[in-house]
Amino acid sequence: MNCLVMMLLLIGRYEIRHIKFNCYGEILSHWLIMRPKLNETLELLSQHADLYIYSAGADPYVEAAAKSIDPASKFFKKIFARSHLVHFNDEGEAVGRGDDKDIRIIEPDFLETRTVLIDNSRYYLRYRPQNGLHLPDFYGDEPNSSEISRIENEEDLHNLAKLIVEKLVPAPDIRPLIQDYKITIPAVAKE
Repeated sequence: MNCLVMMLLLIGRYEIRHIKFNCYGEILSHWLIMRPKLNETLELLSQHADLYIYSAGADPYVEAAAKSIDPASKFFKKIFARSHLVHFNDEGEAVGRGDDKDIRIIEPDFLETRTVLIDNSRYYLRYRPQNGLHLPDFYGDEPNSSEISRIENEEDLHNLAKLIVEKLVPAPDIRPLIQDYKITIPAVAKE
C-alpha cells in the first residue's frame, strides 16, 4: 500500500528540533515542534506501507525537516516538495507547474485504489478527495485550549494509524473506506 504522508509536525508542546538549511543562497533557521506520537506512528505505518512526504514547502526546508524527522532515512521512500506541485486544468489533468499536489507522482503505475493522501489542508485534497484524509492542525497546549481538546488532538495520529493499519491496508480499494471513515471517525476527518 502506498501512503503519502505530509509534514505531520505543527505547533505543539513536545519535542522541539532546530534545523538550519540553505534556501536558494540564504541560510535559514527554523524550529520544528513535533506532533505527539509522530515517531511511533511513522514506525507503525512504515511496517505496512510505503511512506512519502509531499509538502508545498520550499524544497530545501522540506528536505531539512524530513532529515530531522527521519535521520536514518528509514521511514520515507521519497520526498516531494514545492518544485513538484502541478496545475490541474478543468478536466483534472496535470498541466505544468502550479500549486496542487498530484499523488500520481509517486510511481509510474499509480494505484488510485491503494494510495492515501494525508494532509492538514483540505485545499490539497480537492482533486482526489476519494484518496484523502484530513488530519487537523495540532496546536498543543495553547493557553485557552481545554484538556479534552488537547487530548483529542494528541490522539489524532493514533487514530489515523489505527484506521490505516486495521482497515485500509487489508482493503483492495481504500477509496470507499476513506469516505465511510470520514463520517465515523471525526477525530481523523473532522468534517
